[in-house]
Amino acid sequence: MPDISFNHCVSDAPINEKANRYLRARSSFNVGICYQELYGIKDNRDLFQHMYCDDSVIDFKDQSIQALRDAKQLYQVVFGPTAKNRVLAVTIGKLANAMVLNGSPGQAIEFYHQALGMFKHVNKDDGDKPDMAMADCLFNLGQAYAVKKDHDTAVKFLQESLDIQKLDKANNSKIIVKTLIAMGVSGMAEEEEEYAVKHWNEALELAKSTDNKDDAYLVQKLLDKVQPQDQDQGQKKKKTSGKSKDPRPSSPPDPSVRAFLDEQLAKMEKIMAGEDVAQNDKDSDDEGVIDCSQQ
Repeated sequence: MPDISFNHCVSDAPINEKANRYLRARSSFNVGICYQELYGIKDNRDLFQHMYCDDSVIDFKDQSIQALRDAKQLYQVVFGPTAKNRVLAVTIGKLANAMVLNGSPGQAIEFYHQALGMFKHVNKDDGDKPDMAMADCLFNLGQAYAVKKDHDTAVKFLQESLDIQKLDKANNSKIIVKTLIAMGVSGMAEEEEEYAVKHWNEALELAKSTDNKDDAYLVQKLLDKVQPQDQDQGQKKKKTSGKSKDPRPSSPPDPSVRAFLDEQLAKMEKIMAGEDVAQNDKDSDDEGVIDCSQQ
């Protein structure tokens, strides 16, 4: 079987024309997202490695970063080095996501701020309409600060994200739940148990009302750690007619889903305990990082 590499999706043809540069940028962007998706799902990653890569080993995180850097640079050639638009904002936000995956939240924060500045500039021109891409950027920025143990700043950006998400609560219920969970995690890291429980209870109520069983399972696990459900301590519960509902959500039926959620829970516990979760932060290597204050 011939070598089928994502890099083959990006033409090596001369890019003298603006249109060709734009197409190459789009291709590089899509390549970077594909590598991120493959990295996020281990079974897909292993299958791709087995089918197309012979004995070579692909570093999906590095490949994603490189492709998205290429896309960013090409877009800046197309639009101009000081351009501020939605395409660049989304690309830079995705590059920041790749930095987080690569264990470099410090670098990611710089890119998130740059993307956020662009989103604000574009939205100001559009009349400050609600922008879920900007909300995602704010959420990811808050998560990156949480990994860096700056929980006050994390909560600030998570709250800004939540404010946008709630403008369309019906369509954003899942990300609202995740944001509330993240805010509770940062609260617990700062020993603000009441704050954490308040947000987790709100998350649990919304998850149940929207049949979001996976996140309901996750948030109930978090609540159980700070508010263990009473074991039968000699207090008899009143009998009710008919079948009584268990206030706790049932565990996700799929063991692989449950294992994934438990991995997320373990990472949250590390953050709450003040442990390091970034394995490869390269804050000193600022190559390609642009100070958003200059934009």
